[in-house]
Amino acid sequence: MSSNSTDEMLKMFFSLETESGNETESMWVKPLGGAEYEISNIPFYAKGIAYGDVVLGEREDDGGLGFIRVLRSGDHSTVRVVVFSEPRVQDVCARFEALGCQLEIADIKTLIAIDVPPSTPWQPVAATLEALAADGLIDWEEAALSRHHVP
Repeated sequence: MSSNSTDEMLKMFFSLETESGNETESMWVKPLGGAEYEISNIPFYAKGIAYGDVVLGEREDDGGLGFIRVLRSGDHSTVRVVVFSEPRVQDVCARFEALGCQLEIADIKTLIAIDVPPSTPWQPVAATLEALAADGLIDWEEAALSRHHVP
C-alpha cells in the first residue's frame, strides 16, 4: 500500500514540552493527501488537538511523521481526566459514555482522555466534570475546546 493511500493509518509524533523536558506523544492519523492528515484517536497529552482535526505533517530526518500545525478543526473537544481512585475509573467512564462521549484509558489506568463529539452538548459534560471534581473523585482540564463547546 502506498503512503498516499487514504485507507492507511500512520503514526504522527507530537513534541511536548513538560516539566521533565521534551517528550513525544504519538497518534494515529489518516492520510488525506499531500501533507494533510486527520487525527484518528483521542490525544492524552497534546494540547489544542482533538479527534477529527485535520493537521499538517512532514517527514522527519529519521523517517517519522512529525506534527506541524492544525489546519482545520474536526469540531470535537478533548478533555483530560485524572481519577483519584483506580476502582472508580469504570464508574467515571460510564458517566461520560452515557452522555455520548468516547474515551480512552491510559496505561497508568487513572488517566482518561475524553472525546466530546460536536453532537454532544457541552453543558451536561461540564456539569458532570464539575460534580465529580466537587466530590473529590477527579481533576480535569480542557485540552482542546471546539466552537460547538465554548461555554
